[in-house]
Amino acid sequence: MTSKDNKNMLLPEGVKVTPMLKQWLEIKKKAKDAIVLFRMGDFYEIFAKDAKKVSSILGLTLTSRNKKKGKLSISMVGFPYYTLSSYILKLIENGFKIAICEQEKEQKNSKGLIDRSISRIITPGTLMGEGIEHSVDNNFLVSVYYCNNIFSISALDVSTGDFITTKSNSRDRIIEEIIKISPSEMIVFEGNLEKSFIEEFYKRNVYNKEVYIEKIKDKSFDDKILMNFNFLDPVFKKKEWLGSKVSIELILNYINKMQKNLSYYIQLPKMYSIEDYLLIDEVTRRHLSIMPTKDSINKKSFLFSIFNFCKTSIGRRLLIKYLLAPSTSIVEINMRLLIVLFFFNNSDLRYKLLQKLKEVYDINRLVSKAAHKIITPKELFQVKHSLLILPDIILILEKISNKNVKKRFNKINKHSKLKQKLVNALVELPSLNKDNKIFKKGYNKSLDFYMQQKERCEQNILKLEQSEKLKTGIKKLKIKFTRTFGYCIEISRTYLNRVPKYYIRKQTVSSGERYTFIKLSDFEAKLALLQEKILKKETELFHMLKEEISKESLSLLKTAQQLAEVDVFCTFAEISIKNNYIMPVILKKEKKLISLKQARHPVVEMSYNNNGKPFIANDIFISSLKNRVLLITGPNMAGKSTIIKQVAIIQLMAQIGCFVPAESAKISICDRIFARIGASDDIASGKSTFMVEMSETSYIVKNATEYSLVLLDEIGRGTSTFDGLSIAWAVLKHLYNHIGVRVLFATHYYELTILFNKLRNIVNFHVLIDESNEKIEFLYLFKKGSSNKSYGIYVAKLAGLPENILNSAKKVLLTLESNRKNLFLRKNEKLLKLKRKKKIKAIRILKNIISKLRKKKFKNIKRLKAVKILLKLSKKSKKIKLKYFV
Repeated sequence: MTSKDNKNMLLPEGVKVTPMLKQWLEIKKKAKDAIVLFRMGDFYEIFAKDAKKVSSILGLTLTSRNKKKGKLSISMVGFPYYTLSSYILKLIENGFKIAICEQEKEQKNSKGLIDRSISRIITPGTLMGEGIEHSVDNNFLVSVYYCNNIFSISALDVSTGDFITTKSNSRDRIIEEIIKISPSEMIVFEGNLEKSFIEEFYKRNVYNKEVYIEKIKDKSFDDKILMNFNFLDPVFKKKEWLGSKVSIELILNYINKMQKNLSYYIQLPKMYSIEDYLLIDEVTRRHLSIMPTKDSINKKSFLFSIFNFCKTSIGRRLLIKYLLAPSTSIVEINMRLLIVLFFFNNSDLRYKLLQKLKEVYDINRLVSKAAHKIITPKELFQVKHSLLILPDIILILEKISNKNVKKRFNKINKHSKLKQKLVNALVELPSLNKDNKIFKKGYNKSLDFYMQQKERCEQNILKLEQSEKLKTGIKKLKIKFTRTFGYCIEISRTYLNRVPKYYIRKQTVSSGERYTFIKLSDFEAKLALLQEKILKKETELFHMLKEEISKESLSLLKTAQQLAEVDVFCTFAEISIKNNYIMPVILKKEKKLISLKQARHPVVEMSYNNNGKPFIANDIFISSLKNRVLLITGPNMAGKSTIIKQVAIIQLMAQIGCFVPAESAKISICDRIFARIGASDDIASGKSTFMVEMSETSYIVKNATEYSLVLLDEIGRGTSTFDGLSIAWAVLKHLYNHIGVRVLFATHYYELTILFNKLRNIVNFHVLIDESNEKIEFLYLFKKGSSNKSYGIYVAKLAGLPENILNSAKKVLLTLESNRKNLFLRKNEKLLKLKRKKKIKAIRILKNIISKLRKKKFKNIKRLKAVKILLKLSKKSKKIKLKYFV
């Protein structure tokens, strides 16, 4: 058979296909577009085109197989089996799928061709232990399904067991939710979503990690796979949740095809509503510097760095979840705050818990690896150690007198039976175990018997060494073991003349010769047989322990969730004490209130403290009845951006259930936070700074509600002065009149303060500047009133611009500002006069209608006549435009 018989031309034409290559071809056809890692003894081999694709990526030298004179050969690369994880991660990071092809039997026990099959197909979203076990982040696989104008998504992290599903009729919200989940891989039905959905996702996800998208053609599902999932729940029968059912099925079937079997730990996903969480889009997260990305240079300049003191991996993942999706439930937020308050007031108890939590390993990922049969002996010891810590943690929690706090953590299971099995089975200190023993003596009779026989055999070999020394008279005679040649007697060149005739030479070495003889070979064969039996028994016992962990996986995941909460709430209390934060008062969203006394920006404050500088705190008051819009003026570097950002960050901190940096705080729940701050372009998609600015502003005005919080900084600065001023004015007016949202609007355009002087609930604020002694000093104080000039030239001076350029700029500025102000005031005066005239006319019409209504005595007028009078007056009233009274 030659490769001509291979329809897909997987091998070069003319290559002789051996039985082994025929086997590889059959497996490669099943793997399709995946790179096949073909197990051959202690190595994984990659052949043909696969080898050429990955050799440079993996840093491996390309070699050939069956290279003989006059015969064609095929390319190949390989690596030892124990380096698998590192190579898998490299391939995944470069966008490859991987098919792991394992041997069915051990090489030495088999004659002829060994049976092989694909054990797993690994994609970016199905990684479990391959280099991600030390990662804080979840590794989500997301499925998207569109039906009946509803977008449904499900997300599963196979490495932790986290499984969630939600839906929305808003395309934008679903895209933002997927970006927030930050999947490694996304699966969709081919043709189910329009191409623009994927394009929009990529466009909005530009600052996030790359996402591998898998398009599925087959819509049929394996019913056997779904039998363990309770889709009979009435919720799934509702029309609006049918799409979620399909998206769940899509993930389960995909995982089953990749992993061969669905494990115990996968449960029905948690259904949630996007509206249950404070929505913060990707742009806002970036502007507020909430979470660092892989490319972030200074990780300490992000809000996450303030909180990143959790003692466990499970706690850090929950912390990230809270930061990306704060709650909108006043009951849940207040419950969290009360728990944090308890730990805040009980330092000794908090300290003891945090010390114990340090010793808890990543239970979620350990459970997942056990369920998928890829857990290592070292990780089995980590499970045992974590379970041994649980009773101490439970004992500390039982001492809590607060009923609400105690009730929150009453689901932590001791897992006594599983713990005892692991304690009975596993040795105490595996790291100090030179023989790599896993199981205790006395755990299994058969294993003990084989181990005793092995020890006797090893002792007999030692005795044999001593007897041979006496027989031969060679004092330096040694029996050694090598992996390649097994047991042998090594004799230096000095004593070669004393070697007895019954010794059989095995190998020549630099220092002398190596030999064996019948008695040593017999011991070696017996030892090899015992070692094989020990390995087989240990493998069997090890598999049984993995099964025991798998059976208890759902309960272990619940315990992990509880421990994560303890970790996070203790951490909140710890940083609140350390940074002098206070407990906020949380109000219903309808109050639309933010009242902060001496508020501070937590990240900037930390930076100032580290440099020995005091942070200047400020009072901020925003409500629906008063100060709904704060119009803030002041120069660059005066602290406008810091002040408006700290309001949003304090809002976020309150809604995750943490104390906040202020002397006092009353905060209403909000549904969304929007931020458009600073200047940036998007070179990749050809967008200018102004285009990016307008796109982000457009998204805000389309999606903000009356319960949102909007931060806008320097709207319209990317275009000409009057264009920018007009846009800024129009945007602010729309937010004020049509949405009624709370806004912090920072601007250089001090002319805007004139435009909005007449409007209720828009209040001018400015950042104080000290101009005494012919110097300008930024005071970072936030006060009522507007700034009446810009300080751009002074900032340019601070930046080091030459004096002659600064003097020239001052002269030009005086002329331009005079003309600009006069022109602006004239235009504004005309607008105000026109509005005043229309308002006077509207008042006259209204007075006329009221006067006529008072004169008419409707009691004495027939119904038909009364209706005619009212209709006539109604027509007149249409001439009145309410906007003139705003």
